[in-house]
Amino acid sequence: MQKEQRPVSLVVHTPGHCPMLRRDEGFSLRGQDLTNPRGGKLCAEAICSVFPRLQQILVELPDGANFPNELLVCSVPGCGASFRMEEPTPVDQSGMFTMPSMRRRSDRALLPESDPNKRPTPFLRRLTLDLRDELHFVGFERRYSDGQRMVEQGMIVNQLFVLLHGTASVVVKREGEEMMIGSIMEGEFFGEYALLTEVASEIEVRAVGDCIALALNRKDFYQLLLKRPQLLTIMAKMVAEKFKAAAKSVENELSRGILGKLSMIPLPDLVQSLYQSRRTGSLVIHNPVEQALLIFADGTIISARCGKRYGAEAFYRVLEWHEGEFCFEPSDAVDVSEDRDGAVALDTVALMMEGMRRVDEKMRALAKLPRG
Repeated sequence: MQKEQRPVSLVVHTPGHCPMLRRDEGFSLRGQDLTNPRGGKLCAEAICSVFPRLQQILVELPDGANFPNELLVCSVPGCGASFRMEEPTPVDQSGMFTMPSMRRRSDRALLPESDPNKRPTPFLRRLTLDLRDELHFVGFERRYSDGQRMVEQGMIVNQLFVLLHGTASVVVKREGEEMMIGSIMEGEFFGEYALLTEVASEIEVRAVGDCIALALNRKDFYQLLLKRPQLLTIMAKMVAEKFKAAAKSVENELSRGILGKLSMIPLPDLVQSLYQSRRTGSLVIHNPVEQALLIFADGTIISARCGKRYGAEAFYRVLEWHEGEFCFEPSDAVDVSEDRDGAVALDTVALMMEGMRRVDEKMRALAKLPRG
């Protein structure tokens, strides 16, 4: 059985000559997944530089042993930045990607701290007393114990849920891994998107502690909306608020930088997000044998490097990767000189279309090869 790697916080010991790093800022790691709960900007090349040595230390470290005093030094020429290893605080561990086997018995420790005054007014508190009574009359109460699934990812949702008591966590699973992306508090509804679109749920909702939820079957819910149009008005407004909050959250993450896995966010989706949000900065991507660097200016890929490949050919190479880690680091300015390394002449849309055509062509060619 593969050894479960313990979480660790990497803290900037000396920033060296890196303009992105600040002393005592840092990030947290569990396995191959990274978060940045302490804030501050992180240099993508420094992270990728120290990552292999850190992984080796964690694999070799005996259970219960203290982290070594060894400093992990960035190998980028002329940098000299170094990191020290520390035990992560509970705040550091919040929001971490976790393997199912490593998930805590309760999600409570991973739930982000939330100021009730900053959350929108819960759904139930926006309803008149008669509307609340009608909801209770049409729906039925369901009880859940700690960790029990209330909505299962990949399943069709036939009910709308309103949380009457307790707290629930919202989790997304990809490739056998999971990430907590939010929480649901008393008085809030959930499951509405999958219910209204009649597609499989893209999230899992599970109880944190004992919970009670009010469940309304699809048919009864639709009839209630037709009967009480003010309920439809309130829910439509709240759904719009959810989408606005989600967009703002993505914008905040992009402004701080992104760390993640290609298995969670495929490269075409990532490039499209950076393109549409007109981001400027560097995207470092690496797998066990190769590393690539894409430079964005106002959302457009202006240069690319991957091993001995440069320009568009380097991008086409990375587009074939389905596994690997990436880090996007925003920047105020990038090198746009004509003689820059790996300059890309095609605009990003044309680059993506040509790259996807090549990938599709290669997949068809491989499918024709004889097996065995």
